[in-house]
Amino acid sequence: MKGYKTLTAASVITAIGMAQQMGVIALVPEHYRGATLAGVGLIMALLRLKTNTQVGRRH
Repeated sequence: MKGYKTLTAASVITAIGMAQQMGVIALVPEHYRGATLAGVGLIMALLRLKTNTQVGRRH
């Protein structure tokens, strides 16, 4: 089944971003946050290219 890697990656990245925003963790220094956001966008676009069918479809 396809598409779950993209959803899993998005969920993990979202949870990390929320934890950092709330001050629970500090993974990305303030001056790198823009580059990090651009990198996350690029990763999500690449994952979407790999999963080009609907989520849950077999092939």
